[in-house]
Amino acid sequence: MLFVTGATGKTGQKLVKYLSEKNERFQIGVRSPEKTSFVERKNIEIINFDFMDINSINTALKNVDKLFLLTPIIENQVEITKQIVDVAKKSGVNYIVKLSAIGSEDNRDLQLIRWHRETDRYIEESGISFTILRPNSFMDNFINYGASIKTDGKLYMPRGEGKVSYISVEDVAAVACEVLTTKGHKNKIYDITGPEAISVSDVALAISKATGRPVEYVDIPEKIARQTMESAGYPKWMTEILMEVNNAIKAGTLSEVTTVARDITGKFTANIKEWAITNADAFK
Repeated sequence: MLFVTGATGKTGQKLVKYLSEKNERFQIGVRSPEKTSFVERKNIEIINFDFMDINSINTALKNVDKLFLLTPIIENQVEITKQIVDVAKKSGVNYIVKLSAIGSEDNRDLQLIRWHRETDRYIEESGISFTILRPNSFMDNFINYGASIKTDGKLYMPRGEGKVSYISVEDVAAVACEVLTTKGHKNKIYDITGPEAISVSDVALAISKATGRPVEYVDIPEKIARQTMESAGYPKWMTEILMEVNNAIKAGTLSEVTTVARDITGKFTANIKEWAITNADAFK
């Protein structure tokens, strides 16, 4: 039985859709059943699952042989991930597909990357067959900035003109679905990116053309970005993680492009113009 964690998030929802379209029989682990209204119940079993509750983890992973592991960005992410891997091993899970992050194989000194590097290696050394999926930053995260685009046509971010090979959540989920349902992917690590490296200015232009209204990228100072996050109630550790990512992007260290997603799915990944057209309503 396949068990999917993170099923109510952006990537998880798309993965559930793709697996359903393939008529796969699987379980999804959720803490809040009310968030599963998007799920078509055919071939899907909804299981109570809480990353912070070891008893629910133990119960959920019984009779599971394949696990899609997507852990939330929380301060004890490493501890939680290792705990799930330990339970998986004890329960007889024989294959883990983990959603990681690009750069976790090298020495990039980012907290989020260090967390992923540690947990990726823990899985690799667990004795369980694995596939590590390492996507670059998601195009879909720009939807979080939809309010300022709607109200004053501005996209405020502290990323300079650094370029990133952003990828859509849809394409990441498509790769995950193929890896989970076809052979030849065990004990492999895949770096997944979009088709080109682009700046936030390019993103603003794509959204502008898709919505038919002006959208301007405003490169805000780091100090203002920090103050905005603090005012929004972000904990200090989360602010630090996000600023590290912003600074890495500004420095141009996340611009590498791969064809892995296309190679695995047989389809071209969405570029920013196509993604903006698909998601235009989020910015109107």
